[in-house]
Amino acid sequence: MKRWIITGLLLVMLAGCGGTQKPADQTQTVDGLTITLTALDEPAMSMPQRWTVKLADAAGKPVTGADVYLDLIMAAMTMGQNKPLASDNGDGTYSAEGVYSMGGEWQVVVYAEVAGVDHVATFDVSVAK
Repeated sequence: MKRWIITGLLLVMLAGCGGTQKPADQTQTVDGLTITLTALDEPAMSMPQRWTVKLADAAGKPVTGADVYLDLIMAAMTMGQNKPLASDNGDGTYSAEGVYSMGGEWQVVVYAEVAGVDHVATFDVSVAK
C-alpha cells in the first residue's frame, strides 16, 4: 500500500513538471496609459508567437483607435528589424504576431500612439534556446 502512495505522489509531481505554463501578463503605466502585454504562447525561437496588448486610460477605461506595434529586440546582438503591427480588436485590445529568431534575452517594446501622443513600454522576455 505504501508503495502505491509513493508511486502516486511521484506521478503527480512529474506531471506538474512536464506541462507548458502560460507566460504571465506584464503591465506598465506610461504617461497615464496602462499597457499590458500578454504572450499567448510560451516564448520559443523560430516558432510563431502571438501577443495581445491591452490599453487603458487613467480611469481604467479601454482605449480604442490607437496605432500599436511591437519591436522585438535581442539584447545580445542586432537581429535586424522585427516590428509586428498590431490589429485593433475594438475593445481596447490589440493583436500581433511575430517570431523570435534566436533563443536568449529579448525585449518586447510596445509602441502605442493615442490621439497623437506616443507611449512606449519595454518588457523583458527570456526565449528558450
